[in-house]
Amino acid sequence: MGAAAFDTSAQTINPAGAAKVVFTSTAQTLTAGAASAAYAVQVQDTFGNLRNGDNTTNINLSSNSAQGTFSATAGGTYTATLQITTSGGVGTFYYKDTLKGTPTLTAASGVLTSGTQGQTVNPAAALTLVFTQQPSPSVTVGTALAAQPVVEIRDQFNNLCTFGSDATLTVALAAVNSTDGTTVLSGSLANGSVAASGGVATFSNLSYNQAETLKLKASSGALTTALSNAVTVNPGAVTPVITHTSLVAGAISNITIAFTAATAIPQNGDIQVTFPAGFDISGAAYSSGNTGSTATASSQILTINLGTAVSAGGGVSVVVSGIKNPGVSGNGGTYAVETQNAGDGLLDQGTAAANTFTTGVLVSPNVQPASLSPNATGTVDVTFTTANPLPIGAKIEVVFPTSLGSGFVLDAAGAGTTAASSATMDGSFTVAVSGSTVTLTRSAGTQQAAGQTETITLTNIKNPDAAGSTGTYAITTKTNAGTDIDVAASVAADTLTVGTLTATNVEPTSLVAGAQGLRSDRPGVAGRREQHEGGK
Repeated sequence: MGAAAFDTSAQTINPAGAAKVVFTSTAQTLTAGAASAAYAVQVQDTFGNLRNGDNTTNINLSSNSAQGTFSATAGGTYTATLQITTSGGVGTFYYKDTLKGTPTLTAASGVLTSGTQGQTVNPAAALTLVFTQQPSPSVTVGTALAAQPVVEIRDQFNNLCTFGSDATLTVALAAVNSTDGTTVLSGSLANGSVAASGGVATFSNLSYNQAETLKLKASSGALTTALSNAVTVNPGAVTPVITHTSLVAGAISNITIAFTAATAIPQNGDIQVTFPAGFDISGAAYSSGNTGSTATASSQILTINLGTAVSAGGGVSVVVSGIKNPGVSGNGGTYAVETQNAGDGLLDQGTAAANTFTTGVLVSPNVQPASLSPNATGTVDVTFTTANPLPIGAKIEVVFPTSLGSGFVLDAAGAGTTAASSATMDGSFTVAVSGSTVTLTRSAGTQQAAGQTETITLTNIKNPDAAGSTGTYAITTKTNAGTDIDVAASVAADTLTVGTLTATNVEPTSLVAGAQGLRSDRPGVAGRREQHEGGK
């Protein structure tokens, strides 16, 4: 037999049936919002052969990213899902995603095994800042916020910028007006700037140096700024004590302002004291307690500009001279005390307890009846020099003694009611009598200045019915509401004496021994001579 013959012509081996869809293009790293280069997928048989004759297989594309979209052409319309048809077993498409991450793309076709491929989507260029942790809603001045703010750098699609130089930008905070959100406040933030890490700027030990309500404005170069929620910065609390060298109404004295500072007060910072109405602080001057300080007064506000800084927890004891007490006795009212930084920003505040003032003392008081005879009825002059001003509507109370005889009789019967007038005081008086007290109430006229000598004349006052010392008087000036202003509690007594008969004579009508007749004993009058029983 001859040798066997072999067919050496070219053979064609066709792919087996379609079994799977396979990505043949490499995975891509994309920028959020930017279109990819073309992707290619193939329909292959179970052995990985391209089904190059396949022009009809539909392939459905999807992404596990909520923002992933597909397009059949580079400039086409992008949709969340896309169906393409193979040509020669190959399909092409483009992908775009605005969500940073690692999305997985899936190419599926009926019962064929689907192809998948992971991609990387990086954030776009940094565009804006976002607070992801808000600062505490309230804090004490100079104290670190309990909740420190966190700010993220985001792209236009709100992706955190964790890539490249954008991830390490420096973010700075500014304190701005809480209403308009733009006006930068005069205070300053401590630790208000930080370099981001991975696109996140985490602040620590952030504090603000004066009390007010603010918002934090985050900025970084040309990026869109971010505004925090409002933060109320509360002043520190102090417990001030104000003491006076004199507590007499109307007296001019030194005061000492003492407290422990909760917040440090810088040089050129201020201590501000608001005095209650009634004090006159126009003559205030710094005296001692803080080297280099000065004091100024405006209305009821005393401002002490410090020449020496005071540390937090440091003691303050400043003496100011020239403070005039209220012109009336009683509770003077509380004082509002605050400290301020050099820009007049509020640091600490507190309330000092009220002081109680005693009455002023009337100078050279005197009560002088026109007559010092018992039972005489007439005028009485009341004289004194005021320690404090005597306002319109003020009352002047004169208490007459009752220790001599039956005492003084006011509104003396038969002489008319007691009235009052004054040559030194304008306006008029109404008179009220109660027992041994006369109360005069001023109306109209003007306020009488402190230090002015006043004389008031009272009418129809009847002296006691006995001779001797009248006992002491009392004079008090009062406000219209009855609060004491000045007082003279013991005004010198007067001495009443019995009148002396003048030109007295006792003369018999007859000077003949043993004669009987009339005699004259009328004081100051010659006796009438009458003849009795033939006398002559």
